[in-house]
Amino acid sequence: MTDCHGVGLVSGDSYRLLREYSGEPFCAVVTDPPYGIRIKGIDGKQWDNGFPHPDFWRELLIHTEDSGWLACFAGSRTSHRSAIALEEAGWKVQEIMAWIRPYAIGMSGGLKRGWEAIILASKGEPRKLNIDSARVCGDGLPRWPSQELPDNNRALAFQRGHPKNRRETRSPSSVVVAAEDAGLLGEQERFFIVARSATKERGKYNTHPSVKPVSLMEHLLTLVHRPGGLILDPFAGSGSTLVAAKRLEMRCLGIEVDKDYYEIAGRRLEEVQL
Repeated sequence: MTDCHGVGLVSGDSYRLLREYSGEPFCAVVTDPPYGIRIKGIDGKQWDNGFPHPDFWRELLIHTEDSGWLACFAGSRTSHRSAIALEEAGWKVQEIMAWIRPYAIGMSGGLKRGWEAIILASKGEPRKLNIDSARVCGDGLPRWPSQELPDNNRALAFQRGHPKNRRETRSPSSVVVAAEDAGLLGEQERFFIVARSATKERGKYNTHPSVKPVSLMEHLLTLVHRPGGLILDPFAGSGSTLVAAKRLEMRCLGIEVDKDYYEIAGRRLEEVQL
């Protein structure tokens, strides 16, 4: 097990480990599980042949505190199956967010997949989301409404905006949009802008096929965490959730079954400068 400033990483099968788990309940779960769409990574691994069974989500529910949140990524064409599996396990689906990707993927001859779902679910009646804490401002982020685009060649320097300073902050909506597409969806809604995961951020050594931007994971963690609570990512992958938690100084535990990705996540975690 790797442990860095309250952020832990365990190697193993998350379902088996959860059945043996006897620690404190998780205040929230933020995770990016397989989508069941047969993604094959640049390392040749085809790791995405299925997605978690309701039995897994049921076991996870047992170890989540009452009113706790789950933020779970899902594929655009399989998100309904993921949502049904969660509901069968006893989770209450509260919202389905859309992350507009900074690049589209897919086979030739078909529509490119330009978005991914983020299912927000709760154990019982949910505690309030941390909406004011998730308001953002900072370098490169234009005031709203605006058609001015941020600089797409660098990560945006996000800062948490003071909730009383409404003119210089954005209230998060159910759409998260890539910086490359900012300003294209109209002026009526307010979107959280996420810069793509650059090589410097993910690491040149990172071969994982589905690396999420750290700023996106920070946004989700900020929305669903409870101060002092322990967050879980049972499908840690290359560690974006853990990196985000360490940067936000939140307690978090990650589980990863693939030995190579476990090593990559541990390396990324150790490289975080506080």
